[in-house]
Amino acid sequence: MSDQNTIQPNKKKVLIISAIKALIASLGILALIVFMNKMDIFGIFFGLADDFNVSIEPTTVAIYATIGILLIAIGYVIYQTLLVSRNNIQITNDALVITTTNGLNKETLNVPLNNVQSLTYDDKSIEYKLLKMSSMTVALTAMSKEKVTISLIEHPDGVCSQLQNTINQFRARMYQNINQQTQETAHTQRVSNIMDDF
Repeated sequence: MSDQNTIQPNKKKVLIISAIKALIASLGILALIVFMNKMDIFGIFFGLADDFNVSIEPTTVAIYATIGILLIAIGYVIYQTLLVSRNNIQITNDALVITTTNGLNKETLNVPLNNVQSLTYDDKSIEYKLLKMSSMTVALTAMSKEKVTISLIEHPDGVCSQLQNTINQFRARMYQNINQQTQETAHTQRVSNIMDDF
């Protein structure tokens, strides 16, 4: 493994997922508007407007509602794509540098590999089944946060495996260094004891 790798969401797939969610929500709202129009629920509001001598055309309201819903949907897609695509995990030989965004706040957390307790991902989500993307959760120990979640990581099974291998290699090196230091200390102690006997 190189000194540093970066794992982040695939921006095109995040855009597609956000667009699909916005489309489904927009169609649901538009279907509700059509249903309310067919049931003449809007007639109550138009009747009240007529009482105040205000003329409102149902088609005009429908057009403005549709335009408003589309603008909100486009804003949602852009916001989600920018928000999620700023999340990443940088893997170094001894730490994970996890960058997450929450609204306008960007938070960077430097996590020593020894403080990573477990790595999990949601393999039951629709995103995982269709696009092999899922949220990945890194459970932490001895840190200010108990866990950090990165949304829409592509192929999270491979990413978790790669991260776990990196953590295992780090721990093996750490234990090897501790073992070597312990052996050197024991050897020095034995030599000192022998010298004391003379």
